[in-house]
Amino acid sequence: MSELRNKLFWEKLTHSWSIHFTKNWPYGVVAQIIVFIVILFGLGNVVIMLISLLFLSILEWMGIQPSDPSALYDACVYFLKNMSVIPLSLVYMLNIFGLRRSN
Repeated sequence: MSELRNKLFWEKLTHSWSIHFTKNWPYGVVAQIIVFIVILFGLGNVVIMLISLLFLSILEWMGIQPSDPSALYDACVYFLKNMSVIPLSLVYMLNIFGLRRSN
């Protein structure tokens, strides 16, 4: 965490990003953004919606009747998005920008 306060860290980061974008613009960057939209956003949201519907079905099968099924469904969708799609999106975007884990 202390690295984030270091000016040298930010200078190295911006330098590596500029090299990455110069080398991969426009085809590499655009292709990665398209993959991001299709896989993380498209397929991720479909999987989350299916899991949420499955969760509601399991609750009904167990005999639990929610007072507002649409509110429970929305809460389940938002919870799963916050726990999966949003963090994966952040990591993927950092990967697109060329930020890699260093040892």
